[in-house]
Amino acid sequence: MAKEDKILIRKLDKFIYHYYRTLALKGFIVFAIYFVVVTVLISVAQYFGHFSTSVRTVIFNGLLIFFIVLFFRYVLLPFLKMLKILKPISYEKAALIISTHFSEIKDRLLNTLELYRLGKHSPYSTDLLLASIEQRTKQLSPLPFSEAIDIKQIVRYLLIFFVLLTAIAILFVSKPLIYRQGTKPILLHSVYFETPAPFRFILLNDSLTSVSGNDFSVSVLIKGNYVPENVMINYAGTSFFMKKEKNNKFSYTFKSLNNNLSFYFLSESYKSRSYQITVFPSPVITDLTITITPPHYTGLSVEELQNIGNITIPEGSEVTWAIKSENIDTVNFTFNDSACIAEKKENALFFMSGKFFKPTNYQVGYQNKFVKKKNVFNYHIKTIPDLYPEISVKQFTDSLQPTLFYFFGNIRDDYGFTKMTFNYRTATDSTVTFPVEIRTHTLAQEFEYGFDFSNIISSNKEISYFFEIWDNDAIHGPKSSKSIVFHFSKPTKESLDSLENSINKLLEKKLKENKQLAENIQKNILKLKRDKITRNLTSWEKTKILQDIVQQQKQLQQNIEEIAKKNQQKNSKINTFSEQSQQLIEKQRQIEELLNNLMDEELKKMLEELAKLMDNAEEKSLDMQMDKMQMSYEEMKKQLDRNIELLKRFEVEKKIEQTIDDLQNLANRQEKLSQASKNKKNKTEELVKEAEKQKNDFEQIMEKYNEAKEKNKELEQPYILQDFQKEQENIQQEFAKGQKNLTENKRSKASQSQKKNAQSLSQMSQQMQQMMQQQMMQQYAEDLNNLKQIIDNLTHFSFEQENLMKQLKRTSFRDPKLGELIEKQRKLSESFSIIQDSLFALSKRIPAINQPIIKSLTNIEQWQEKVFNQIKTVNIRNAASTQQFIMTAANDLNLLLSELVQQMQNQMKQKSGNQMCQNPGSGMPKMGQMKAQMQSLKQQLQQMISQMKNKQSGKNQGKSNKEIGKTLAQYEKFRKSLQQLMNNNGSLTPDAIQKLNQINRLIQENINDLIDKNISENLVKRQDRIITRLLEAENSDYQRKTDKERKSREGRELPKKNTAKFFKQYENKYRFSELLNKTTIQLTPFYEKKYKEYLLNLEK
Repeated sequence: MAKEDKILIRKLDKFIYHYYRTLALKGFIVFAIYFVVVTVLISVAQYFGHFSTSVRTVIFNGLLIFFIVLFFRYVLLPFLKMLKILKPISYEKAALIISTHFSEIKDRLLNTLELYRLGKHSPYSTDLLLASIEQRTKQLSPLPFSEAIDIKQIVRYLLIFFVLLTAIAILFVSKPLIYRQGTKPILLHSVYFETPAPFRFILLNDSLTSVSGNDFSVSVLIKGNYVPENVMINYAGTSFFMKKEKNNKFSYTFKSLNNNLSFYFLSESYKSRSYQITVFPSPVITDLTITITPPHYTGLSVEELQNIGNITIPEGSEVTWAIKSENIDTVNFTFNDSACIAEKKENALFFMSGKFFKPTNYQVGYQNKFVKKKNVFNYHIKTIPDLYPEISVKQFTDSLQPTLFYFFGNIRDDYGFTKMTFNYRTATDSTVTFPVEIRTHTLAQEFEYGFDFSNIISSNKEISYFFEIWDNDAIHGPKSSKSIVFHFSKPTKESLDSLENSINKLLEKKLKENKQLAENIQKNILKLKRDKITRNLTSWEKTKILQDIVQQQKQLQQNIEEIAKKNQQKNSKINTFSEQSQQLIEKQRQIEELLNNLMDEELKKMLEELAKLMDNAEEKSLDMQMDKMQMSYEEMKKQLDRNIELLKRFEVEKKIEQTIDDLQNLANRQEKLSQASKNKKNKTEELVKEAEKQKNDFEQIMEKYNEAKEKNKELEQPYILQDFQKEQENIQQEFAKGQKNLTENKRSKASQSQKKNAQSLSQMSQQMQQMMQQQMMQQYAEDLNNLKQIIDNLTHFSFEQENLMKQLKRTSFRDPKLGELIEKQRKLSESFSIIQDSLFALSKRIPAINQPIIKSLTNIEQWQEKVFNQIKTVNIRNAASTQQFIMTAANDLNLLLSELVQQMQNQMKQKSGNQMCQNPGSGMPKMGQMKAQMQSLKQQLQQMISQMKNKQSGKNQGKSNKEIGKTLAQYEKFRKSLQQLMNNNGSLTPDAIQKLNQINRLIQENINDLIDKNISENLVKRQDRIITRLLEAENSDYQRKTDKERKSREGRELPKKNTAKFFKQYENKYRFSELLNKTTIQLTPFYEKKYKEYLLNLEK
């Protein structure tokens, strides 16, 4: 029974499933029919009704609800029941439906179900009931329940749906506007659709988005049957006319949009749909601060710039950008080709920093999430490079010390200095550097510097020197700039001689002119005195004559100062760049002192008093002043005469001394040429050239000696000078002979001739030296005797004056003896005049007779005249007082002369023999002279050997003994010189002393052989060794002197106080420098630099 029961239930379930499937399908077709019909109806209504957006929205929403309900009712509900998600119909309901379709079963299916329910739940026996059910089930099983479902309705609905669909398709094809203007506006109910008009509004903008604060332009194009005249735009409830750009194009610009904005177009009651402009927040930089931090070494302060993009910075500065912003998400910096993103911090702050060493273009770009396109600003960073320091230097020469140089300069830099140096270099030495003190933090400053080249110019022909300044560049390292290179050349001997000759001639000429000017002043004074007596001068005439005298006096004073300065400059240059004997230097100094004292303070004071008397001319005072001046100018004339004579005498002595030195130097050069001629390595052309030069030099030396002889003739008491004509001719012949032998390549003969000529030149030098020594010794002795005689006469004059003073004191003005006393005073005056003339004549040869001595003579002369007048006017008391002055002055003069005599005697004691030569320390033998003596002795020995070989007769043998004795004497004299040289071992090197000891032993061996008359070639060989040792000792001594010179040939800085004293004349520059460096004006570095440049240029 159970099996049949299940079959019946399954068939009922299947029926219910098919039942609901049929309902769902029929419901879907019904839904589709309704959907199509309603949609078409609404579209047609919209097509003709042109509903507004709100109406269309209501219709759309209503239709949507209707269609959802309809779909749920007819499709979704049956479908869910089919799937038994929702409760389907009951079996009894299904049985009724089936029974309705199958009439033959009537209520049997329903009854069977009832029996089945009763059997399942009855507490009693169900066997009978189950049997009945099984029977009924078998009867119902053959029936197809599914046929109870009516599917004809579905076919009818499908037919209706396809008919409607065809009709709608035909409608839409024939009237497509129904879709576009009917269906589409319903579907897009929120979109505004224009009411069909004769024209259309076509928006030309691609985008309706803008950035806050920007303007936004809207353009519309009109298309249709015609174009209206005006088009308006409506927003915020107000319509505005649009600008007509073309026939069918209109535009309108919204200014500074900050918020979203809706608008539509309007024309002739037709309007477009609404549009909305979306306004995004604009990225804005509200503040830009640039902080510039210059490198520390520049000393510049940190600078902040506000809202400036283009900047100028010192090279190597660190730049920091601080950007305050609104609505900015990112800030980008692009430096040349390198991109960087700024660091974002709190409060919308962005930071970027970097160091810059060269000019840089950079961009600042910023954006936010709404504005993808970057806002870009282009800027430029200009870097100011650390410039090279600048230096300008002026050089000043000390006119009295030609090796002293003073420098005044300006240095400037943009940030400061590291150091400055003074540098010099010679042809042989490397650069020598001296630091110069400067203020490293003062950007523009002046400096002073002094330097003395005296220690190095003697051993160098030319020196170049310059300043070098370093800045404080910490980036590239200190850079240096050099000043112009100065050059200092040591004057040649020829140029010094020429300078000395020209200045001596100028001095002699100027002295003569001044003598004439003094005479003119005297004449004017005499004329004034004569005119005052002979005619009545007006005050104007007298003043005019006095003015002329004063003017001439000033001119004379100026000329004398110029002479003294010229002479001082000449002496300084000559003494610096050439060697002179101490005796000549002393004479030079004495003459210089005399020239400086020509215009003494007393005469200057007289001039000042005379100028005062011009305004307040008291006759008596004026006469006395003119008398004093006349005597002073008379004395000046004598002094000028004396100086002219002394200059001439000094020039003669100097020229002869130079001739002596030049001859000895030429002898040494000829000796070296002799040695060079032996060496075959030396080129003949060079030897010939040197020989020709030495020959020309000899001719110039003799010309200088002839000039000295001509100058000597101008002296009041000339020297007796030999002409050396024969010696000159012999030497010239030897020069020609040696040159000829060299030309013919006979080097050996040429060497012999040159060696002989060297000896001749040396002998000529010695002869000339001896000549001058004798002349000067004779003059020295004569001058000394004359001085002693003058002292004796002056002593006698003093005693006589004392006796006369005593007699005068005992005499009254009525005493008849007064006339005798006047006569005695007159004779005393005459005797003193003789003393005065003698002493003045002597002063022309002795420069040591200085100004105090001459002044004493002048005072005594003036007092002599005064006392004579006092006695004549019977002014006994004053006359006695004046005589006392005369006697005292005579005694003082006597003491001065006695001291001078003592000095001269001491000088004579210090000099003996050839020590009276002009060169200092000439008593000390020189190796060059000793070598010449040994060469001469060698020739004598060779002659003696030659005579011995010829076996001369007994008569000649006696002559040979004399020659041996003469040679021995010369050897002894040489040994004394050698011993004297060795005793002065402090000036010799140990090596040189060793060589001299060897020479002494060799000489002793030669002396022994000569005493034993052992005359052989060994004597000559030893003599050669002696000469060789002398050369070695001379070289060793020369090396010592060279080393000593090398140690002392570094220049030296001058003390600051000396430099400051020299530049005292530049006080205005100091004041300017103070203004430049101490200004309190606060300026930026750029303008401060410009300001200082302006001041420096202004000062120049």
